[in-house]
Amino acid sequence: KVKHPGILYDRGKILCQDPDSEVRKIMAGETMKRICHAVGTDITESKFLERIMQLLYDSDLDIKVLAIDTVADILEVLSEEFKKEKLLPILIDFMSSINEAV
Repeated sequence: KVKHPGILYDRGKILCQDPDSEVRKIMAGETMKRICHAVGTDITESKFLERIMQLLYDSDLDIKVLAIDTVADILEVLSEEFKKEKLLPILIDFMSSINEAV
């Protein structure tokens, strides 16, 4: 496991906000999955889930879909407490925002 993900986090933050949607698609997909599996539970929960949630609310539908797939893929990395207390409310809010948009 990666113990000090500072540069990963800094680069990831920049790339998740890149104006080029292709860059954000790469981050929303396999790249973020690999990072989260590499850094483990604590760092994923404290640092990288915020980036994934940012991608979840991206204006590009393809990026949203990739971000949802990433969340599903990294569920095994997240603690049960985190899933119940933090992730579930975020996903409920996300689903509500989609319903409002339709």
